[in-house]
Amino acid sequence: MFIITPDQQLSMFIYITWKNKDGKDLKTMVDHTKVDTFLVAMIEHGVEPAIDIPELDEEALQKQSDLQTQFVK
Repeated sequence: MFIITPDQQLSMFIYITWKNKDGKDLKTMVDHTKVDTFLVAMIEHGVEPAIDIPELDEEALQKQSDLQTQFVK
């Protein structure tokens, strides 16, 4: 079991990527609590955003698993 103490705070950032009107690839990092606001605004303006959650890549998941294993022992 993984326990977070009160002084620790989880923060997850999500990348939003899109193309501007000239076709240039753009990318920004947004706090997970604000992603929906960004996506709705982009879609309303005719932008097709894509999201990428870096914490869910294979390497990050393995590190999380390793941490959980250390705390469970």
